[in-house]
Amino acid sequence: MLHVLPPENIISTLEKISLQKLLFLLSNLQDKKSYHFVPYKFGCFSFQANADLHTMQKYGQVTAGETNWRKTDDEDYLSILNRKDQAAIKHLRKNNAK
Repeated sequence: MLHVLPPENIISTLEKISLQKLLFLLSNLQDKKSYHFVPYKFGCFSFQANADLHTMQKYGQVTAGETNWRKTDDEDYLSILNRKDQAAIKHLRKNNAK
């Protein structure tokens, strides 16, 4: 979810729990789910998504704080997603804005 924020978007940080929840909601909107989730301490959790985030950290695309993930590059990854995933992400942004 962090990587689909466009570079001009001021929100580049998400709490780790919020990111997992948003990825869960996104996966439920997809025909072919990107991630699988299990019940965990604070709700849904994807070990796959967590592994991907740690790989992204190794490549300098994100950094991990104690309670959050921060996107660190200026790439616009939203534009390379298929239209259905783009629409799903826009829907989640609109309906889950703080």
